[in-house]
Amino acid sequence: MGHDREPRATVVVCVLNRETAIGTCLRSLDAQTYENLEVVVVDDGSTDGTPRRLVELAEELRRIDLVVVTNPVNLGISASRNVGVAAAGGDVVLFTDSDCVADERWVEELVGAFAAPRVAAVGGTVVDRPGSYAERVFAGTSRTGVSKTQGRVLVGNNMAFRREILERYGFDPAMSYYCDEDELAWRLRSDGHCLRHVPGAIVHHHHRLDVPAYLRMARLQGQGSARLWYKTGRYLGRDVALWFVAALLGLVSIAVPPVGRLALATVALQVGVLLFAELRYKGKGPVAALAGLPLVLAYNVTKTLSVALTLARIALGGEGRVRASRRAWRRGRKRAPDAAA
Repeated sequence: MGHDREPRATVVVCVLNRETAIGTCLRSLDAQTYENLEVVVVDDGSTDGTPRRLVELAEELRRIDLVVVTNPVNLGISASRNVGVAAAGGDVVLFTDSDCVADERWVEELVGAFAAPRVAAVGGTVVDRPGSYAERVFAGTSRTGVSKTQGRVLVGNNMAFRREILERYGFDPAMSYYCDEDELAWRLRSDGHCLRHVPGAIVHHHHRLDVPAYLRMARLQGQGSARLWYKTGRYLGRDVALWFVAALLGLVSIAVPPVGRLALATVALQVGVLLFAELRYKGKGPVAALAGLPLVLAYNVTKTLSVALTLARIALGGEGRVRASRRAWRRGRKRAPDAAA
């Protein structure tokens, strides 16, 4: 990026069947204080009225340069983001989701963070707009910048990168849904790049959920987490490890009954960890955290089972793309396979 001009910024929005939400999102981008801006919308094979709505919005929105790219088939979030990067003309590439509304200074805040030469990527603040019980439980999931122990800076609906970083690294298509930004952040940090949180870059997120949809999300999150952990060599994340310990102790207790107490204690510890996360990382009050705890437990158990099944599938030779991605990384290739796809 040059310092003698305002950098060109591109916002990439990937959309799938969001006919009613996409207009509100794009209008918030049309109202940005940052002027040197284009928006690339990647329609990832929508089957509702989204394509028609995008044509209407292209006529309606005049302040921003709007580019619409249509995937002939559903490619998944990582591949779609790479499609958006390929179509982007900006020095800085930002990402948000079609169910988000950006504050008017969102682009300005994120782009400004790149004045520091060492910064490769930045993430902002996500403010949830919950309605249903499941949405209230979900609220805070995208919260970042709370503490160093959180270990997460980037979140898919509010992040930005230097263009040259994305051209070099790209998103890994093996991470088709969930944990795609976490995988990219891991590769960037592995190479010593600086990631920064920008509190003033705010998007408002209304992720429409009921209980069945929330639990389906847990299953997909488990698949994404297992792929990420396999590629990074961790295999289990701290949010599910205690369930595996409890299950192992439970099996041992069949032969050694006193071990059953340790299994129960491990389960109790896991419940405590989840409650702490609701209070500390998601920023909920005690009443809200306790009210949502039953569904949080159901989500966490569903995710753990999904992790176990995905890791078993990998061990049996499945998940070819993520296995190839891990081999490529271990050979020293510093970008995901097919990153420019």
